Amino acid sequence: MAVSMTRRHFNLIADTMSAMRDETPEDLFIALCEEFAENLAATNDRFDYHRFMKACGLTQAVGSYHWTLED
Repeated sequence: MAVSMTRRHFNLIADTMSAMRDETPEDLFIALCEEFAENLAATNDRFDYHRFMKACGLTQAVGSYHWTLED
């Protein structure tokens, strides 16, 4: 039986990613966050992609598909 990841797990991963933000080149950091988000979404139907990305310290302009670092 597979165990579903929960918000608690997602928050831990996002916090860890956010802490590595300044040590990682911007394009690589964004790509890693996107990859994590896509894979985590497959573990839980209630996973919120945008909430996860924001928790990682990223923002998305209205009408844009591209993520950038929050100030």
